[in-house]
Amino acid sequence: MPTEKAIILSSLALSGFLSLWVVFLSVRVRNLGSKHRTVKALSKDSDVASAIDELNRLYVETKSEVAALRDGQVALAKGLTGAVQGVGVVRFDAFDDSAGRLSFSVALLDAAGSGVVLSTINGRHESRSYAKLVEKGSSPYNLTDEEFQAIKLAME
Repeated sequence: MPTEKAIILSSLALSGFLSLWVVFLSVRVRNLGSKHRTVKALSKDSDVASAIDELNRLYVETKSEVAALRDGQVALAKGLTGAVQGVGVVRFDAFDDSAGRLSFSVALLDAAGSGVVLSTINGRHESRSYAKLVEKGSSPYNLTDEEFQAIKLAME
């Protein structure tokens, strides 16, 4: 059985701990009260309230502008699908007696690989030009090796 002295010492230790705990909680409550009063004062400040209102207005305005830009970008992307997006050029010597790679084939293709391949064959005394339809990377017309190469370059 504990002695009376041990009980008294235990009671004193417990009351000391509880006193320190009360002091700690009092300090915390005072700090929270101070913070609460600061927030309450700020919320009554018309400058802060008007700044918050302005930020909200700018947020809504910016959000609608971003949506409009996104819609415009989608419309532009749709409009550009038929535009020339790939170009391939191949220069070559068409005849043994010519030099300087003056003949050429140019492929002008859209995003789907459709468009036209233009070829010009330059000789010593004459030039000939050809235009051939290209659909999805191939043509219903016979293509030269240089025209195939130009189409391949345009599709890269």
